[in-house]
Amino acid sequence: MPGISECLAATLISTTARSGSSKSLVFPIPEAAGSCSGQEVDQDTVLHLWILNSNIVYSSTAVSHSIPAIKLLYRLIRRDEAERMLEGVTCESQELELPSTALGEVFRSLDETNLLLPPAERVFREWKVGLLQR
Repeated sequence: MPGISECLAATLISTTARSGSSKSLVFPIPEAAGSCSGQEVDQDTVLHLWILNSNIVYSSTAVSHSIPAIKLLYRLIRRDEAERMLEGVTCESQELELPSTALGEVFRSLDETNLLLPPAERVFREWKVGLLQR
């Protein structure tokens, strides 16, 4: 069964194909009491994603086979900044929502894949570089 990262990757590819926008803002949505199984992302934090390449394959000594993935830039921004971006006349980002714990899982996965990259390629300005498995 695909995990949340694979589902988000499919959504991002679909959104890019439909709208032509390679940037997305992923807002956390609170979960019902008692349904949390992991660490939630702060409700005032939004994951900003920018797809660089939606069709790469990577391998690592941590896995035994090649893995298809999306290479992207990511960063956490404040909710009010994300909302201002969406309200702008020239908004180039798509809005997505994920449960807080799922968004936390995606962010941890991106941080883990960031460590698979050569040190010189892990950061671009205020963005980190990561991979989402397709």
